[in-house]
Amino acid sequence: MVRFLPVYIYHIKQHRLDNFLAHTAEGMATKNAIQDIWLALSSSTVLQHFLPMQISDSANPPPSMTLRALAISAALFIAFVLVASTLFLLRAGVPSADVMEVHNLGSYTPILPELPAPKTKVPDPVAWLKENSDNKYAVSNGVWSSMSLNKRPKAALISLVRNSELEGIRQSMMQLEMRWNHKYQYPWIFFNDEPFSEEFKAGTRNLTAAKCYYEVVPKKHWSLPEWIDEARFMNSLEYLGTIGVGKGWMVSYHHMCRWNSGFFYRHPALADYEWYWRVEPDVHYFCDINYDIFRFMRDNNLKYGFNMNILDDARSFPSLWSRTLSFMRAHPQLLHPSANLTWLLDSETHSYNNCQYFSNFEIGSLAFWRGAGPSAYFDWLDRAGGFYYERFGDAPVHTLSVGLFAERRDVWYFADVVGAGGESAAETGGYVFEGVVRGRLDEEEGGLEWGGGGCVGGRWVWGV
Repeated sequence: MVRFLPVYIYHIKQHRLDNFLAHTAEGMATKNAIQDIWLALSSSTVLQHFLPMQISDSANPPPSMTLRALAISAALFIAFVLVASTLFLLRAGVPSADVMEVHNLGSYTPILPELPAPKTKVPDPVAWLKENSDNKYAVSNGVWSSMSLNKRPKAALISLVRNSELEGIRQSMMQLEMRWNHKYQYPWIFFNDEPFSEEFKAGTRNLTAAKCYYEVVPKKHWSLPEWIDEARFMNSLEYLGTIGVGKGWMVSYHHMCRWNSGFFYRHPALADYEWYWRVEPDVHYFCDINYDIFRFMRDNNLKYGFNMNILDDARSFPSLWSRTLSFMRAHPQLLHPSANLTWLLDSETHSYNNCQYFSNFEIGSLAFWRGAGPSAYFDWLDRAGGFYYERFGDAPVHTLSVGLFAERRDVWYFADVVGAGGESAAETGGYVFEGVVRGRLDEEEGGLEWGGGGCVGGRWVWGV
């Protein structure tokens, strides 16, 4: 029996290898290697010394020979198993157990075909309005109280206002709270170049259930920067007043234009916010707004919203376009790939036509203004001195910024948010825009439509 143990072992190993390795090239290579080892051991002088009888010999061996053969066969079997298993693991590409820390799934898991990437959902503002225009996210609704699945936008109503403008801002607050914010309770943040009075705080807090915050503009953002020649600035004030540029002779107006152009979004009070709605004193809102505007902006990836275009006095910023061109040449990498300024350019001279979004009403993304492009553009204009030697306004600066660093689909015309006040005017006939599909800019037709002191880029269509 012992005499045939090597043959028995051989056939067992041969059978298991055939079943285990017959279906792969690596397995066949491993089997051949094992066979070579067995043949080498069988023909070795060591094996012949301990087992002098041939495997086919039928003579009965003495007991001592039987025991010795059994011991040697067991030792050879153990050695065979160790060598064969090591070769198998090396051939199969699997690391040995003592060094394997992480399973190499790729060695025995079939590679799946690469699946196509999911299609990006294109925002559809009109469809959004149709689905969400019933005060869906109003405070009174249960949806608002559970925001775990659809978080509330980090947004605020902001206003740069003086203590002396208390009655004017109260007018705007009463209108906006009545028409919209009483349903959503977004906070109010007031900014001033000096501390607010207790009268101002009390007079505004009692108009809203939302939180109110009162902030002071940093002194460095409301004073002449060190690179401005004060004497030259004083001369420019006199000149602008002489030629009749609106408010061009007022020092505070220059500070205000500069702050609204590029410093408001850098104020620490807005650090934790992502959206803003700018509110000016003495504004009347004629229409109920039955959807969450900030949620609308966020869900549709919009960057800027307006409700009016105006023409400004070109004498207030004669060098603005040349400064803009120099910036574009110096920093082409900052421009949006789909930037389109054609509607802002004169068809004959190809220079800025002075059309601009009326920034007294604007709703926007703070992330957009904090981006590299808008921030660098403002700093470029600021260093050029245009906010003081001329009267660069926040409206043309914001308009050109949107044109340079955004594309048309990023901008929304809030035709349903109708207001009038201060320098703006809008005739509504008392009509409340409920159930009306809001407008958006149709890129198929360009050009400018003039009339009533305003301009509109492209053509605005309804129901699209």
